[in-house]
Amino acid sequence: MEEGARKRKRGGHKQRAALVVEDENDKVEDETGQRNLPASALYTLMVSMFLWGECSPQFAQRVAAAATQDMECLQHRTHVRVGRPENVEMYSDLQKLASIGTSGQHENHSNKDMMSMLRLNAITMPVPVRIPLKASSMTAGFVDTLQTILWPHQLFAIIFEKFYGAWKKFICPEGETGLARFWGLMEKQQCPKLQHPDFSDKQNFNRSVVPLRLHGDGCCITGRGRVWNKTADIWSWSSCMGKGKTKEMMYFIWCLYQVQRCTLDGHRTLVNFSSKLRWSLQALWRGKHPETDWNKRRYTAGTLEHTLAGTDLAGGFCGCLWILQNDLDFASDYYGMPRHSWHVSFANNEPHLF
Repeated sequence: MEEGARKRKRGGHKQRAALVVEDENDKVEDETGQRNLPASALYTLMVSMFLWGECSPQFAQRVAAAATQDMECLQHRTHVRVGRPENVEMYSDLQKLASIGTSGQHENHSNKDMMSMLRLNAITMPVPVRIPLKASSMTAGFVDTLQTILWPHQLFAIIFEKFYGAWKKFICPEGETGLARFWGLMEKQQCPKLQHPDFSDKQNFNRSVVPLRLHGDGCCITGRGRVWNKTADIWSWSSCMGKGKTKEMMYFIWCLYQVQRCTLDGHRTLVNFSSKLRWSLQALWRGKHPETDWNKRRYTAGTLEHTLAGTDLAGGFCGCLWILQNDLDFASDYYGMPRHSWHVSFANNEPHLF
């Protein structure tokens, strides 16, 4: 027999049987008969970078398009396996990412297409509230401005309902067992916070209350590194039980440029915001969606807030403000604590939050 006419060796019977089993395991189909490939690792990475603001949608589209082109080139190559050619399956999610902005031809539509593809509608946009801010005109003094605030109790409920994986990692990793261990340690150390009557009245608090921390700090927003920079105060919250990176665990509430802070009596920005934040924290402590807004007005029938009023936030779990995390300047500006240079006691300053 001539050399070119010889049959190609395909391994022994054990190797061929193993390849057949491997092929059958790869044929995972959904109800429609389409192959159900796992999510592309590159797609997951690029979407995660986009959501964290680490890359633009245009850059994500270019990377996905380049990867798709490589896969298409590989698909046209013939590989001999078990005596038959094999085609490379394409990731549908990666192809969708590569197609945004009309496959990069209209980059100005990339962000819109990305948002539409991801369907980021799990978080309901909160109703804007009016917060008094310092007016640009010296005669006006202040102006009531519509502000959008991500209330902690709403995000607490949304994470439990729609992002349970994040709940198990960043909010309450060990469930009731972890909470019982935490509160048992606090009781063992005789923490004075537990002497508050609300804890004694709370039934089964050691297995249902998630300890939370409220973080506040100033951050340079514009003119970074220059003498004319502008700083904003940023409020966020996180769980004391969570495990992970800081940017994954911290949940944004609201931010305010310091130059916009109004200090007129009756229209103080921080006092007004604090009263509304207190309303959200009280809803967290009760573990129920509030039946009224921050002005104690009942919600209009037919609205989402009216439908959720009185229902559980997170399947029986609730939260309590356990730690205030901030520096001394923020504590003085926001909580009314005296600065190191003041010759007054804390009793002479009225805190904004408590």
